[in-house]
Amino acid sequence: MSATDTIATETATSDARDVLAIENVTRRFGGLVAVSNFSLTLHKGDLQGLIGPNGAGKTTAFNLITGVYAPTTGRIRLGPRKIDGSPPAQINRAGIARTFQNIRLFQNLSVLDNVAVALDRSAEHGLLSSILRTPKSARSVADVENRSLELLATFGLDSKADFIAKNLPYGDQRRLEIARALATGPTMLLLDEPAAGMNPQEKIQLMELISFIRKQFGVGILLIEHDMKLVMSICEKITVLDHGETIAIGSPDQIQCNPKVIEAYLGESAE
Repeated sequence: MSATDTIATETATSDARDVLAIENVTRRFGGLVAVSNFSLTLHKGDLQGLIGPNGAGKTTAFNLITGVYAPTTGRIRLGPRKIDGSPPAQINRAGIARTFQNIRLFQNLSVLDNVAVALDRSAEHGLLSSILRTPKSARSVADVENRSLELLATFGLDSKADFIAKNLPYGDQRRLEIARALATGPTMLLLDEPAAGMNPQEKIQLMELISFIRKQFGVGILLIEHDMKLVMSICEKITVLDHGETIAIGSPDQIQCNPKVIEAYLGESAE
């Protein structure tokens, strides 16, 4: 059995995916250290923030967690499973889903199909059943469509199920991307700057949506965001990166008055 097959073939239990543990992870690109000795623990149901100035290493950290990059050193575990170095698709099946700073929808597919694609990846019917259009595959397709519509209704998008994704308003595209991520059945959801490009009213709606997702789906949420008001309003714990180094970990109140954080953002020491 290859290392990349391990995640897919291990037997999962209800508790197996409840803790994401990043342990002393470093990623080097030649002589550049993008992330250095990064550690973070996210439990199912947590809502944490990951912040820092531009170039701090935040998105690199997300890419390490989701398999875009493999750590140079350190390890990443989801429950008892080692996931670092596994392909993104395997990590997603293990229970980690993400969104991106630049929205990555299937722009020319319908809203319904964007969610159905994510749900259908775990369908029980096989390729041969689909080709032969067996009754089993037909039932499965109908089930995926019904579940997709239910999820879209949860996000207030069911009335737009037949819209082409690229024609949705920006805020709705963000909600669709999150809905599609949740369609994969994750226990951990990584949101990469979900408020980027939003107006103040859309940001308020986003804060309400994130709180709703946490309550409704019970996932652990790790959030990268530049909007400090949003982060400080909803996150219980915040990790701050600067030049790949962790410079602070704590509650919003602790982070706001931390001299190292103020210096990182303002470029000068705080008295």
